[in-house]
Amino acid sequence: MSQIEVRRLNTPDEKAILVAEDAAGRELGRVMILPAGAPHRAEIAGLWVEPDARGRGVGALLLRFAEGQAVVMDRSVVLAGVPAAAETLLRRGGWSEAGVVPDFGLAGEDELYPARLFWKVLA
Repeated sequence: MSQIEVRRLNTPDEKAILVAEDAAGRELGRVMILPAGAPHRAEIAGLWVEPDARGRGVGALLLRFAEGQAVVMDRSVVLAGVPAAAETLLRRGGWSEAGVVPDFGLAGEDELYPARLFWKVLA
């Protein structure tokens, strides 16, 4: 895998947006970490990797950085609702499955899709 750098974008609120880029500065993927309803919880949302960067460890790298960012935000429990394509990534990262939520995700303007809800307690 070539050199990949992850950086945090500046946001005016509590959410964190992490972007993975290659050595040339091309965006390979991104993820957002949001506070989630209680002071100890965070949600990972919008985990996305460019199709031609998949299978190169970009998603796993973003997930690890997102978990670290949740710790920085003083969150100990993290939730993620993901489409089928990301399930293996979370399982390999030590996440536990809570179940399937119908119509959880939104593709485009009006296409709903089910997602598996995963959780992880951070040390």
